Parts: sequence; C-alpha cells; structure tokens
Amino acid sequence: MAERHEVYLSLGANLGDRLDQLRQALNHLRAWGSVEKTSPCYETKPVGFMDQPDFLNLACLFTTQLSPDDLLKNLKLIEQQMGRQFSFRNAPRPIDIDILLFDDLVLDSVELTIPHARMSERAFVLAPLADIAPEAIHPVLRRTVRELLERADLQGIQPFLQTEVVESFYLETRDRLFFSVKGLEHPPDRWISVLRYAPDPQGNRIRNGQSYRRFYSFSEQEQFIRANCPQYLAYDPFFQTTLQSVPRFLALRIHDPRQRLKELKQATGSKKIEKDAAALASLLKNEAGVPWPCLGISGSLLIGLDTDSSDLDISVFGEQNCYQVYRALRKLLDDRSCAELNRLDDQGMDELYAERSTDTRMDLEDFISLECRKVNQGRFRSRTYFIRFIREAHEAEEGIYGRLSYTQLGRAEISAVVADDRGAIFTPCRYIVSKARGPVGQELADLTEIVSFRGRFCEQVQAGESIEASGMLELVQNNRGRSWQRLLLGNSTEDKMVLRRK
Repeated sequence: MAERHEVYLSLGANLGDRLDQLRQALNHLRAWGSVEKTSPCYETKPVGFMDQPDFLNLACLFTTQLSPDDLLKNLKLIEQQMGRQFSFRNAPRPIDIDILLFDDLVLDSVELTIPHARMSERAFVLAPLADIAPEAIHPVLRRTVRELLERADLQGIQPFLQTEVVESFYLETRDRLFFSVKGLEHPPDRWISVLRYAPDPQGNRIRNGQSYRRFYSFSEQEQFIRANCPQYLAYDPFFQTTLQSVPRFLALRIHDPRQRLKELKQATGSKKIEKDAAALASLLKNEAGVPWPCLGISGSLLIGLDTDSSDLDISVFGEQNCYQVYRALRKLLDDRSCAELNRLDDQGMDELYAERSTDTRMDLEDFISLECRKVNQGRFRSRTYFIRFIREAHEAEEGIYGRLSYTQLGRAEISAVVADDRGAIFTPCRYIVSKARGPVGQELADLTEIVSFRGRFCEQVQAGESIEASGMLELVQNNRGRSWQRLLLGNSTEDKMVLRRK
C-alpha cells in the first residue's frame, strides 16, 4: 500500500462568494485524500496588488497518497475548474491553494518549493495554520508555527465573523491575552470584554507549552492592564465610563462556545472534563428538546486552559431555548431524576462563598439563603457546573450599540419590590422593580430596574420579594426620547442584592 502523507495546505479566495469557494475547494480535495482538520477563516488585506477585495483564508490538514508533484498538478486543476485565470502576480482569484508543509520534506525544484517559500513571512498563512498545528515544525527554520506567528506582522488580518460575538465568547489577542466577552452591545471597533488569562511563567494554567495566570477580580484585571497593556482600556461615549475592551484589529482569534461543543462531540480520546461537559450538554438538549446549535461550552474549557478541577460552563443561546432548558433543568433537580445532577451541598456552598466573597461582600447566611434556590449552578458528576443563559442580540433592547446611553449618577442604596423576574435567568440579568426607595425612605419613582452583567446576580431574587440592593445608579436614555433609572450591580465589591430583613 502506498505511503500516506500529512500535508498542510493554505486556501484563499477573494472573488465571488468567498466562503462558498473555500468550501467547494475542500470538497474537491476529498477526491484525492482526506481533509482531517480545517481552521477558522481569517479576513485579510491583499498583498502586492491592493486594488482588489479582501481575502478569506484558512488552512487544512490533508492526508493523501499522492506525491508532491502529483498533488500540485491536482491543486492547479482544482483552481482551473473553479475559474482561476492566471493573469498577473497577486491578481484577484476565486481560489488559491498552496502546499505549505509535506511531512518533513524539504524540496526546491523549478515547479515546487516545500516548505512554501514565503509561509514564514505571511500572517494570513500562519494564523490559520497555528489554529490546527501550532507545534508543527518548519523543517528548514526549525521553528514551530506558533513561534513563527509570534514574529509575524499581523496588521491587516482579523478573524472572519460568521456570527455575532456576545456574552460567553472568548477573544484571544495578538499578545496572547484571553478576554471574556461581556453583554450583547459593542461599539463598531471594539468588543467589551474582561481580561481572564495572561501569559505568566509562574501561572498554573498551560496552553501550547505557555504558562498562564487567571484573573478573578476587576481590580486585579485593571491593575494589570494599566501597567502592561493600556490599549485594552477605552472610554465609551454611550456608557460614559472607561471599560475593558478588545480593539477588533488586535483580536487574533474568536472562540465560539458552540463550535467548541461541536468539537467535543466529535472528539475521540477526550479528557474526562471534556466528556463530562459533552454529557451535561447532551442531557440538557435531550431533556429540553432544544437543537444542538443553541448550546455551547465556555470558560477555561473553551480555550484549552482548563485543569482537572475546572468547572463546567455551559452556554444556552436564544430566549426560548433558554426558557426550555431552564424549565427542564429545574424539573431534573426538583425530581432528582438524574443521579449525576444535584444542587450544591454544604461543601459546595462553602467553596462558592469563599470564591465569591473576595469581590462581592455578603454574609454567609444571606449568601446561602439565596444561592440554594438557584437552578443555574450545581454539581454534575461531582463537578461544579454553571449554566449561562444568553439572549440573542436582537432579542434585547440593549442588543444594538448606541440605542441606549447611560449616565452614572453615583452609588446608591435602595429598597424595592421585585415586580418581574423573567429576565433574572439571563446574562446580563434584569429585574423590574417597583416601590423603590432610598436609604432614608425617599421615593425613587424613576428607578425601575436592577441590572448586572455578572452571572452571580442571576436568579438572585424572585418576583414579589422585597429586597435591599446597593450599586451604581444610572440614568438610561433611549434614542426615542424615553428615560428611566437603573441600578447596576457587579462593578464594585460593595455591590449586593439581598432579601429585605423584616
């Protein structure tokens, strides 16, 4: 039997339906071998001849029995069949397919050079290749793809978005920071997000041979950013405050929770935590009757920075899907019909309190009385889980950036009655309140809602309950002239929301 070769290919297109052209080319390749892996797509500026559309680029791992010369002939045939015309160097084209690496072969002939002569200089080649083969070694330069990418000029290349970037997505920046996306509304040039992981030789998280540290509190995050990378802080004119955010041109990769779950479902030889995450997602899908594409895996497992003791972070997208999963999850917990799924026990509550109390101050009695009622957190196969319920951007008024503007009025302590808790399960969560009063009993008639972008305030209180809360009082104005006030929770260690003691 002929030897089977591992080949890394680069595919690019900038004419016609670029994404469909790439898909067609991958299908053509399957006539002569197997497409084992494909990277996400990147949108890149043209090189050389600039008066042409931007390119979409991806990389794939292709296994074949063809020799290098025979493979090159077939790649040229695919290009011709898909309409490529060779007019001049760097001309626009419906498809371009290059051989980057062929096993560990080094070849320099009139027709073909392997490794590709310019791959080490081209970020649009290296970025997608690093997604599927970061440790592959350039047989001439003796450097890994990851090392070559770190030295490349990344100007003019960005991840290609096929979906909205919302809560629970992660952003990987060009300087190897990982940010967690917050909320549903984002300015056109940035994604509002918070720093979660940064390279650190003393860190206890490992990814692709690199050690990382995790950031837990906002103060810790902002202190690091101000000292090391202030480009990730920006004043926002609609929120009227300085926010952590990732400029779009600095985003190297977008990590989609739904894509990660899809990978875990198809994986063989998975780690135990990966199997547990896929099993929990499968349980929720089957019990709630929701489609797979509405479910995802977030947190450290999304970006490969998990440990043996990491939690399971499941994301559910779409309002109706969220309600279905929430009802199914509550029934499972109330009926105790799944032995692997349980609410947090006393030890779990103590551990959660120890983690949360560092930046959300609350006494243990209040904490347990509220947390023990929640459905969105518990234990599955002895691991702590957290379910994040997320509306699609078009399902929320704040989903369109600029539709609402916010003015901070100062910190406030209030009491109120929860009038509507239907938004309590979502991140961001929202509680409609009535009878709001200040600390000395003054009426706050304009204060109609309490909002938080932090999952810990989800399911905190229920409709009909009298509450006490402290946070940032804000004036909210929409683009139709309506205004009201809200209390924003989660940006200070002093923020809280508890049941009012009689």
